[in-house]
Amino acid sequence: MALYGLTLSLADTSVHKLSDLIAAATGYANVTNRFAQVSVQADPGNAGNVYLGDPNVASTNMGANLTAGLTYSSGPHESNLVSTLDIHVRASAATQKINVALRTV
Repeated sequence: MALYGLTLSLADTSVHKLSDLIAAATGYANVTNRFAQVSVQADPGNAGNVYLGDPNVASTNMGANLTAGLTYSSGPHESNLVSTLDIHVRASAATQKINVALRTV
């Protein structure tokens, strides 16, 4: 079991797959997208909100609304792993950051 941490930048207010943001930041496009635990924190320095949800995530349609410093976590799971392909992220303002923790099985 390993734990990885990343800080990712959201340069705009469009919807992004978490897996795509991770690939862009690390350069590893073919890395596994399934984890025992995925935690996403809106960076404490953010001025806006970060929304998590499906491909239609918006300020009025989200699974989680994170203000600065708040964290959403899914897991830990021993089976039914969490896929970063299914987590979509949107910022209410440009230049927001998220801190992501990924735990493998």
